[in-house]
Amino acid sequence: MNREKRELAEELAKLPSLGSVASADLEALAEAGDVVNLPDSWAFVHEGTPADAAYVLLSGEANVIMGRTIVASLAAGAIIGEMAYLDGGQRHATVSTHGRVRAMRINYDKLTPLLAKRPALRDVLRAVDREHRTED
Repeated sequence: MNREKRELAEELAKLPSLGSVASADLEALAEAGDVVNLPDSWAFVHEGTPADAAYVLLSGEANVIMGRTIVASLAAGAIIGEMAYLDGGQRHATVSTHGRVRAMRINYDKLTPLLAKRPALRDVLRAVDREHRTED
């Protein structure tokens, strides 16, 4: 594991959503993901479109929009894209940055084998999914 990915794993460990996950699992997650920097007001997830990646917000804020209504605001640690992944379908909402955002993007083709080998990460994803569905 290179220094950049090791630092990313350490950063993931500080997030509330991933703080209880073992270091080895976070290192595997960091290896699977790529850090992206997104500008203000950038919709990086679009309601009704096919999904291909999940995101973990590392810094900044994003709004969840259904139709034209903001239904939630997200901060660092938020996991985005788990519903479409678990449902195997389309995005349930649009997610747009509110200010600059730094996030880790994990393509679904890397997420599937990762979750098969790392049940703790799969459990986190399912817990986030349950939480998001009860908020709807």
